[in-house]
Amino acid sequence: MIESINPGVASLPVAVRAPPAAPDLDGASTARALGTRRQLQASGAARALDLLGDAWILRLLRSLFRGERRFSGFIQETGISRAVLADRLERLCAAGLLSRDETPGRHALYRLTDCGLDFWSVLLAMWQWESRWGTGLVKPQMPHDRPRGEPVHTACGQSSDPRPVCACCGELVTAFETRGEIDAARPPIPVAPVTALQANPERRFRQSHSASREDLPTLMRVYGDRWNASVMAAALQGARTFTDFSEATEIGAGPLTRRLQELQALGMLRARAYAGSRSEYRLTGAAVATFPITLEIIRWGDRWLWGGQPPMEIRHLRCGKALRLRWQCAHCQQGLERQTLRFD
Repeated sequence: MIESINPGVASLPVAVRAPPAAPDLDGASTARALGTRRQLQASGAARALDLLGDAWILRLLRSLFRGERRFSGFIQETGISRAVLADRLERLCAAGLLSRDETPGRHALYRLTDCGLDFWSVLLAMWQWESRWGTGLVKPQMPHDRPRGEPVHTACGQSSDPRPVCACCGELVTAFETRGEIDAARPPIPVAPVTALQANPERRFRQSHSASREDLPTLMRVYGDRWNASVMAAALQGARTFTDFSEATEIGAGPLTRRLQELQALGMLRARAYAGSRSEYRLTGAAVATFPITLEIIRWGDRWLWGGQPPMEIRHLRCGKALRLRWQCAHCQQGLERQTLRFD
């Protein structure tokens, strides 16, 4: 049996509904929060963020896609400490994204596996967002935090503004035309509990040469923090009040308060007072524009962390088919692949 939850919404940030005019006091808020929690657990994005919801891991993946392979090179390019780097590389190898080439007499080289290479479209979606909304840094200090040049589709030789389209109908996919459908016969496995280090990400960055989270690009602070991403998910599914977010994400009051404050500072949420000192939180245009990033995280997690058979399927409402996202060259209308795309 297929159970649809929140039409127009699929797991992490995938659709936006108009917020209620007044606080919801009849229990619908709790039902919505439970639906959000179930979709988070059923989606490959939950497992992906459990692994990748770490800014250092995202920075290392960017460096790897730009050609870095050596331990010392990662330190030079990112400013990460040796201990933290060793830990993150070990995680990526254990998860199957990297392999370690230890040729006798030479320094070890780290190479992306097929699983790691398949992450290219997530980084492409992030590039597209940053090209339109910026990195959030006044002057990026690290090479991998600086915006890349224009993408060129080698098949047609033209600069391309990648377009996320439905592979079935060819239409542009937007945040308002999807629905998440959960197979009730396959109960999702709960996401692993948050660790103390995840609950206080500032500690993680004090372990390395970066002085503070303000040194990180906006997307690293959103997707490089598992709970920031979860709060964004809840907001895009309709959560508006502190209670909504608490019930949907099960984050403690202190960490949740910090996440809401940070997402406001990053321009992802804006607060509006109601009922005296209480606030409700609304999505900004920048937050809605993260939709393709989330779709790609879901796709990657479904393929590599759910074995291609996740409990939740995303349906494209315009054509009624299961959504398969494809990146299309805006110039020649052909599909983009990792091997046919370069950045100048």
